[in-house]
Amino acid sequence: MLRSFLLTLFIFLSFTSLVSANVLTPDQRSWLTNHKNTLLVRPERNYPPFSFLSSSTSARPKGLAVDYLDLVAKKVGAVATFLEPRSRSAILSDIKSGKEGIVLAISESADRSDYMYFSEPFISLPAVIVTRKDFKHSKDLTLADFEAKQVAVTGGYEAFDYIKDNYPKIILESVSDDEVALQKLLLGEVDAAVMDLASLSYYTSKDVLSYVSVGGQTGFEYNLSFAVPKTMPEMVTILNAGLKEITPTEKIIISDRWITFEENREDKTQKVFGILQSPLWISVSILAIVIIIVLLTLIIVHSRRHHRYHLASLKRTQELAELKNELSRLEGASDTLEQNLEEIDSLKRAVEEKIEHIN
Repeated sequence: MLRSFLLTLFIFLSFTSLVSANVLTPDQRSWLTNHKNTLLVRPERNYPPFSFLSSSTSARPKGLAVDYLDLVAKKVGAVATFLEPRSRSAILSDIKSGKEGIVLAISESADRSDYMYFSEPFISLPAVIVTRKDFKHSKDLTLADFEAKQVAVTGGYEAFDYIKDNYPKIILESVSDDEVALQKLLLGEVDAAVMDLASLSYYTSKDVLSYVSVGGQTGFEYNLSFAVPKTMPEMVTILNAGLKEITPTEKIIISDRWITFEENREDKTQKVFGILQSPLWISVSILAIVIIIVLLTLIIVHSRRHHRYHLASLKRTQELAELKNELSRLEGASDTLEQNLEEIDSLKRAVEEKIEHIN
């Protein structure tokens, strides 16, 4: 059974590897080869859980977007090389000045499209309104409830422009990152903070900010992509080719690794987080289950065929042994019969001799 499972798994993995080896066109493969099969990445220093340094001594960033980029590199047969992590504004300034590199976890906008190409989004997340737990409200909050109130949002992120354009009466507090926004919220310097759900889950899962909650939705959704300068159009096609090869199961594994909420989070938080468990995710989960069932079915069918063959072989062996025994018995009977015939012939000759002697 184990041997059959390993054989089936090997065949499945070999097929997957063969498919992955041919995800690029000849032109894309040639371009990547000319660039030493390297994906040059410009990661952010403090954008958890997408791209961040876990300590002051770590050289390589980690995060959800980093995992996606590493997986894309594997799919297209390349190696990801990470430059020194910097702030979002510094990275975009470098791209504008003509420097090459892949920007992680960024949404497309009209302004950015002037100097960058964007891959297909690899994840979509709602931007939510975060309040202190002592913030009094009797219904789900919307941005309209914060007119003439201070709301902290990371400057340069898409949600900042969305609020500025659609809710001009909100007093926006531009901050350097989501962590600062939450700090201001906890200190009472702002009435609310706006950030994507994954970033909030990162902080709340650390139990550092267990006394904040999701007050409501903003109506804005982050569609996060990779981006490259317009001097590298081939790169964005390679990124899209790699993203296309990422399986639903692999997407679930990455999301589960970085987007988590404690079980005792408020129902409202769980309600918003349920957006991530949309019919698409249900379909993805079902597909993963179907794949597992197919693999198990193949293993069972293969095992049953092997068992039937073994039984048939055993039966043939037993029948052959019985026939050999029967043949041995017949040969023994034949030998006995021959001996009896010889004795009869001997008696016959003796009688004939006596008859001749009398005559």
